[in-house]
Amino acid sequence: MTHRQETLPASFAQQGIWIGARMGAGPAYHMPLVLWLDGDLDVAAMVAACADVVARHPVLATTVAENRDGLRLAVAAQPSVTVADLPGRSPDALDQLVRDEIARPFDLEKGPTARFTLVPAGPERHLLLFVAHHLVFDGISKDILVRDLARCYAARRDGDDPRLRPLSFAEVAAAEHERVAGALAGATDFWARRRAEPAGIVLPGPLRPAARFGAGVEIDAGIDHELGGHAAEVARAAGATTFEVLLAAVHALLFRYGSGGGTGSGPEGDPGNGTESGTGGGAGGRAEGGAESRA
Repeated sequence: MTHRQETLPASFAQQGIWIGARMGAGPAYHMPLVLWLDGDLDVAAMVAACADVVARHPVLATTVAENRDGLRLAVAAQPSVTVADLPGRSPDALDQLVRDEIARPFDLEKGPTARFTLVPAGPERHLLLFVAHHLVFDGISKDILVRDLARCYAARRDGDDPRLRPLSFAEVAAAEHERVAGALAGATDFWARRRAEPAGIVLPGPLRPAARFGAGVEIDAGIDHELGGHAAEVARAAGATTFEVLLAAVHALLFRYGSGGGTGSGPEGDPGNGTESGTGGGAGGRAEGGAESRA
């Protein structure tokens, strides 16, 4: 990370995530990725490949810090690469290790904000667990990391240098701020003439604004096979995804309840810079928990 990048502002998505983390979001912002690696693994090459991925995506070695200029990107400790060995290599012990690593807190002041753990899980089988804070990683970043990790491992296994140039998320965030600054006056004028006081909330129960994040819960929406099929048909006809159709239905329901607004799927947005894809907090994907892949 260059001196100039150290002074660049955090992206708008990172600012929202930082506020959420300060309010106690905790593990809700931990982004896990589980990779099962089958076959004869060159452990030294994989450890080197993990370091190569961090060099490719320097944002993984950053954090967000507050100073007199607001929230800025800051250098953090390098992500750790741990080779763990489980006594007996039992499935229960492996599951517990994964749960513990996902839940283990990050030091958002000093870092690291990401970590790798490589675990032998059986004959010619390993598990690679990557966990990063949402400040530096998001849903779409998972595919990018797997792609670059495979390229780096193949090169290291063959005794070569991957020679992948570093990608700067900091410059993407700076460009985002420049675009917003250029459009802010027009947007302010547009919405000033259309602003309306929100309608009264008609949902039952007292209003209890939360000062901190609460514990997350999973709610079964009860979407049966028939309803899911209808949503998929609407999505195909509209050129959208089933997720987008269901989210639009939630928007419509909340509007009828009187909220006058909608809900979002997360703080992420497409940087739209036409460059190679890089990882980053809010770089373009939805934060929806872990993913499991096979290599």
